[in-house]
Amino acid sequence: MSIVIIGDIGWRNHYHLGDDAMTEAAIEQLRLRGHEDLILTAGDPDAATELYGLPAVPRFGFSGRWDRARSLAWLDRVVDEADRTHPAIAAIASSEALLIAGGGNLNSRYFHLALDRLCAVRLARRFDVPVFVSSQTVGPFTDDVDEALVIEIARSARLFGARDTASHRLISRHTPVTHTMDDAAALSPSPLARPTGRYIVGSFAPNPEGSGLTDVEYIDQIAHTLDRLSTELDADVVLIPHMGPLHGDPTGVDQRVHAEIIGSTKSGRVRATGIMMARDAISHTAHAILSISTRYHPVVFAPMVGTPAIGIALNYYSSIRMRGALENTGLSAFVAPAETWFSGGVEAMAVELAARADEFAEHIAGVRSTRQRELRAWWDAISSEIRGAATMPAADLTPAAPFPATGGWHVPLEQVTRVSDLLGLERLTSERQSQRINELESAMAELSSTAASLRENLDSLQRDRDSLGSELEAHREQLAAAHRALTRSQRDLEIRDGELERALSRRAVRLADAAGRQWRRLRGIRT
Repeated sequence: MSIVIIGDIGWRNHYHLGDDAMTEAAIEQLRLRGHEDLILTAGDPDAATELYGLPAVPRFGFSGRWDRARSLAWLDRVVDEADRTHPAIAAIASSEALLIAGGGNLNSRYFHLALDRLCAVRLARRFDVPVFVSSQTVGPFTDDVDEALVIEIARSARLFGARDTASHRLISRHTPVTHTMDDAAALSPSPLARPTGRYIVGSFAPNPEGSGLTDVEYIDQIAHTLDRLSTELDADVVLIPHMGPLHGDPTGVDQRVHAEIIGSTKSGRVRATGIMMARDAISHTAHAILSISTRYHPVVFAPMVGTPAIGIALNYYSSIRMRGALENTGLSAFVAPAETWFSGGVEAMAVELAARADEFAEHIAGVRSTRQRELRAWWDAISSEIRGAATMPAADLTPAAPFPATGGWHVPLEQVTRVSDLLGLERLTSERQSQRINELESAMAELSSTAASLRENLDSLQRDRDSLGSELEAHREQLAAAHRALTRSQRDLEIRDGELERALSRRAVRLADAAGRQWRRLRGIRT
């Protein structure tokens, strides 16, 4: 029997390095344990099959453009109908397990993706298929209903893995959960040829979402930082895109923003690669002196191949994920909120990490060995549970010894981070409230339109009623007149009947008298 794997993958001309890396890791870990019959769910099943060589089925059709009411109604409809002509439903119904691979989609921000997973989980429960969930960031939530629906996923799972402390804390209030690494941390580098010389790897999201920076400020600040680092560390900078079409197409979103960054630099030491598979990106990272990014997965990859990593958090969501990933390797001090860019905090971090390279290497060697062992144990537990074998409960990650910051930049950074996260959560909540207000206003407008239509229909009915009332009254008057005429006719008829009866009676008497006279006359003749 098959295992159905859910990941945010399989889009035509749209490879997302981090999301694909987690699904690729799940495939590899299952295969290493003898599970070969695997089915993927994908945005474009053909694209997923071409990339992974596995059968794939489409998702359930949720869209980020839908409002909550439509999304929840669609969830109920798909589960209630459980139509096995849908390939994904048929695959789940006949599978031995449903696995939700690693991700950061169980939150209010990506509600439609959370519902896609909840839909699969409810179907799995309906068909008595066990559910497993690996390496998730859970939250943030701006709505209690959103949180309750995600908790339903966690409670339905035989094993549930949270990849950061905040997610583990949230889920553990409701159901057992295991603190795990991000699935992608299990991937090893490919043998791909890598850059030579001394270099830094960088990966930057296409916009400064949630940071308060304009697009121009964002590009200029990245360019300024990379120029400073190339000078301070005497290194080239290689930009690796994480989202876009494979096979050398330069039109992907990350490629475009990287081109803008390079165009704004002055050092002449910044260059970009094309989009590459996850293992190839890890290979590039393994030989860099530093990784710096506004994307999440570089802070997962870099420590697991012994490379120092700095994450720049553009918003509260990024802050939770980056801090959680680096905390797992003792490096949480090296996440910088965007506000620190202008004060030189990012450059100070990089200079310190470079100066402490030997100390860092010693620290990360021990952490990597422990985490690799724990990753194997986590997937051993999943595999054993799928087979129905008795197994020891999956254990949480051993807390990593922190690699503490020693520079003076660290104290103000903590204060800025605290304020930045608070403001980020407020901004996220405000955005969600604004969205809910828009949804309510739209619903009110629809209700108002419906009410106006009902009022118009009511007015029409009232006019019809008044018209029918007038016609009925006229008919009543006509009926009353006819009734009166009938009554008069009946009285006239009765009078005429009486007169006729009397006339007949008189005539009968006259006839009788005449007959009598005639009889007497005839008798007189005889005598």
